[in-house]
Amino acid sequence: MESLMYRIAIVRKGQPADRRTAAGPGELRDVVYGVIRAEGSTITDADHSGLIELIGSARDMADIEGFAGLEFGAASITIRPATPSRPEKPGKVTPSDVRRYPAYYIAGDGRAAAEASSCDHGYRVTDSCPCCP
Repeated sequence: MESLMYRIAIVRKGQPADRRTAAGPGELRDVVYGVIRAEGSTITDADHSGLIELIGSARDMADIEGFAGLEFGAASITIRPATPSRPEKPGKVTPSDVRRYPAYYIAGDGRAAAEASSCDHGYRVTDSCPCCP
């Protein structure tokens, strides 16, 4: 699966926004962990699974809705996908198109085109094909 880039803004009251990018889920996690530590919290082994789930949910929301927000202490983190939310020139819809532009092809104007398109294994590209990545 292709890695998406994310635009991140870390905001603390009375300070300018700290703007960053993350080249995928791992870098996004590292940024969030850095903010948590900067806010004076320690991340223990017992915290990792819950934080990974929380960050993953925020990432999914950003991918689908175009925006997600998290708060830790006095810091607010906004996450937006850096990739466009819709294809520039829609054509034949592939499974990778649906992964790259989920808001457009799952819940947006591209839904009908996506439902009318099939992957190489005969599944609609909006369905889960056991053979497609």
